[in-house]
Amino acid sequence: MKLHNLQILRGISALFVCCFHIREGLIFGDVKFGEILFGRGSIGVPIFFVISGFIMVFTTKKIKFDENTTKEIISFFKKESSELFHYITCSHLPGLSWEEVFYTILKDLD
Repeated sequence: MKLHNLQILRGISALFVCCFHIREGLIFGDVKFGEILFGRGSIGVPIFFVISGFIMVFTTKKIKFDENTTKEIISFFKKESSELFHYITCSHLPGLSWEEVFYTILKDLD
C-alpha cells in the first residue's frame, strides 16, 4: 500500500519548516515579511515527526521475523539512513545558500 497523501503532507510540513528558517532574511525596511508569512512554520516539525513515525511503523510491519531477520533489519536501517541523508542534503544545503543570498542582499540595502 502506498501512502502518497501522507508523503505529500510530510513534504508540505518540511517546506513549512524550511520557510520558517529563512524568515529572518525577509525583512524589507520596517516590515518583517518573514514573520508575517512564515512565523508559524515551526508547526511543521511535530507534523513531520508524527507522520514519519507512522510511516516507520507502517513499513516495519512488513518485516517477517525468521532466520533472515537480522539481514532484513540491517537492510531496513540502511534504506532509512540513506533516505535521511538525502532529506538532510536536499533541505539544508539549499537553505544555507539561500540564507547567505538573503543576508548579502539585505546587508547591501542598509
